[in-house]
Amino acid sequence: MEELIGRIERLEHQNRLYRRVGVVAMLAVVALAAAAWTSPDQVVRARTIELTDLTDDVRVVMDASAVRFFDAEGVPRMTLAMEGGSCPCITLRTADDKPLAALGAMANNLVILNMRDKDGYPRLRLGVNPDGEPFWETLDKDGERVFTGPPK
Repeated sequence: MEELIGRIERLEHQNRLYRRVGVVAMLAVVALAAAAWTSPDQVVRARTIELTDLTDDVRVVMDASAVRFFDAEGVPRMTLAMEGGSCPCITLRTADDKPLAALGAMANNLVILNMRDKDGYPRLRLGVNPDGEPFWETLDKDGERVFTGPPK
């Protein structure tokens, strides 16, 4: 009789183990199915998205106005933005956060590249006017034109 009781206890123990394994396997299948299922019209919405590097430092910030790229010291070095809501612009900045160069397309089809010196003063402008003609300007530290081209 003891042998029969021992055998029944082993079978009950084995049955409990199989039941636990079955529940865990079922939960794993449900979790995998839920993770794999996506709706084709799914949208992710957020006011701000921050992307971090492996050390958890913020390297990119995206919001409704711009995408800003940060260097290892946390200084914004490049910005992509829609100036005035309709004019795309890329701005490069110095390590001390001064604008260095900007490329933009204005609403009137003017395309312009502005370059500044290390102190942040505008020094050179290159562009294509709305008529498709190229132009350039060199500027002094006061922002006054030193040279304009092409000559008309």
